Amino acid sequence: MYIRTVSRTNKSGSRTSYLQLASNQWDPILKRSVVTVIANLGRVDQKGAAQVANLAEACRRFLGTVAPDPAVLPEAAMSRPAGGAWILDGIWRELGIDRIIASWHKPGGKKMERTERILFAMTAGKALGAPEPEGTRWMTGDAAIPSMPQDIGEDECGEAIAWLTDVSHTFVRRVYASQAGLVNPDADLVFFDSHSDPLYGTVGMAVTKEGIPVRVWFWPEGTGTSAMIRQVHSELPDRTHVVRVADRGCGTEELRGGEGLILGEKLSSESARSVQSQPGRYRTVAGNWLAKEVTVDPSHRQIICLNPDEAMEEEHARTRLVAHLDELIAGSDTMTAAKRSALQDEVSALPSLSRFLRVTPTGLLRVNKDEIAHESGLDGKYLLRTSDSRLTLDGIVCGYRQLCDVGRGWRDIASAREPDPECQPDRIRAHVILCWLALLLVRVAETRTGQTWTCISREMQRLHEITYAAEGGTLAAYTTVTPAQQAILGKLSLAGPI
Repeated sequence: MYIRTVSRTNKSGSRTSYLQLASNQWDPILKRSVVTVIANLGRVDQKGAAQVANLAEACRRFLGTVAPDPAVLPEAAMSRPAGGAWILDGIWRELGIDRIIASWHKPGGKKMERTERILFAMTAGKALGAPEPEGTRWMTGDAAIPSMPQDIGEDECGEAIAWLTDVSHTFVRRVYASQAGLVNPDADLVFFDSHSDPLYGTVGMAVTKEGIPVRVWFWPEGTGTSAMIRQVHSELPDRTHVVRVADRGCGTEELRGGEGLILGEKLSSESARSVQSQPGRYRTVAGNWLAKEVTVDPSHRQIICLNPDEAMEEEHARTRLVAHLDELIAGSDTMTAAKRSALQDEVSALPSLSRFLRVTPTGLLRVNKDEIAHESGLDGKYLLRTSDSRLTLDGIVCGYRQLCDVGRGWRDIASAREPDPECQPDRIRAHVILCWLALLLVRVAETRTGQTWTCISREMQRLHEITYAAEGGTLAAYTTVTPAQQAILGKLSLAGPI
């Protein structure tokens, strides 16, 4: 909630301004955030300011805090990062996840408000890389979680995990149903996690064209791909066009075959020979990627695509490696043959460097410039194949790009704090759901702001909640919202903390 000023022009030409207590609410029909006026507080030039002061005083009394005395500088008792959890909570509420959890009731008629806050705090902790996201220390001490009760205990956290496990299938379906405004039924893609660790089994996600993971499945290790696909098709709307996306290292031959498939692999020396020489002109697709369709095997469509950002990263990494190799072999011409041979063996034991090393016929060590030129021609390039004739070039590249983005986000979140290998399967299921919820919030933030979550969270975590100790109670206040933070909040249609 926030206070805003609205103005209107009178017949006389003068303007009158009013104060309103308002809130942004997500409208699933309009598919955007709309302003809901909670209360009109009066004119700015009359009783409006007094109404705001009275409201602030009433909030302080309700929360048990005291108003600051201008004559006494309060002591800062605690400072906690608040911005990351603030925007995650805004997206969480916009997607209606809080209402979905609140719609359940515990045995005995107990309400779910505390359980909802615990599960949100665990989700936010995974998104923000907390060392103990499922512990009470993170929820009540290390971070400022909006509306978080401060008397949460470990037993209550365990009960929340147990509840989530019990209702996992129904809960995931309800969250998916609530995302109607995010789903593009013509371009839903199914991403299959390639992680083969028996701890997780196989994790699958339904990902929209924009890269939002709106649905999650998890299967025990050894589940056949055909069984997974049948379940996915049965639980998505009939109109949904499901396209399986896989990379070279993640699936079986069964996953790679059949209709509705995008298979991608990093362009290597072997695959480059047959496709790089094919005619075609690159064009910009899927944001800033470049792609062209070539014909090598008539039974499949082949696309070469270039990720400029990855190409730049690979070039920088190679430059550092070559500079390091240059330092190692500098002055080797004056060494004895035995010492030079020992140095060659040392470099050969390092695969990242040995490919750039060339030995002349006389035994001298040189940097292999031909290999550098060859690798530079493959930087950031992928070879995509598909058996789906209905997809456009943009759709194919976008589908694979979403695999890369969602896969990166999943690895960052799921591997940051893996559950104990001795955990019960039900506990691991809850961990997967919490990681999926965290990834859902993160991807919404990334797609709306056009920034990576690393950049978003780094900037927003500079926004702190400071608790002041004063006579008679405490006072909580936030640091000033910076222009960069305000820009992020604006793109997410969220108001800043007050």
